[in-house]
Amino acid sequence: MPTENISETAAQRAERSNAHMENARNAARSGREHLREAGSHVGEGVRNARAETRAAMDDFKTAASETSHAATDRGAIYLERAGDMIRERPLTAFGLAFATGWLVSRVFRAR
Repeated sequence: MPTENISETAAQRAERSNAHMENARNAARSGREHLREAGSHVGEGVRNARAETRAAMDDFKTAASETSHAATDRGAIYLERAGDMIRERPLTAFGLAFATGWLVSRVFRAR
């Protein structure tokens, strides 16, 4: 699993996520404008605002999903890098793990 492909996928998802978020913001702004203009057509304005709010929420859900996938991809990259480091330098990895455990035990013992 090449790291470059995962990075590109994460970057592409992040770009799509940003586009969906911008669409959601624009839809929310448009919904607010429609509510202001709907003074004499309250029923029609409310229906339009409701539809636009639903569309904005759908865009938000899509953006959140894309962001979640991008974060998962980044996590996989870091996990792969950590695994590579452990395989390349096992003594260093063991030393870091031991030192981290010792520090954590000292912090919690002091409380």
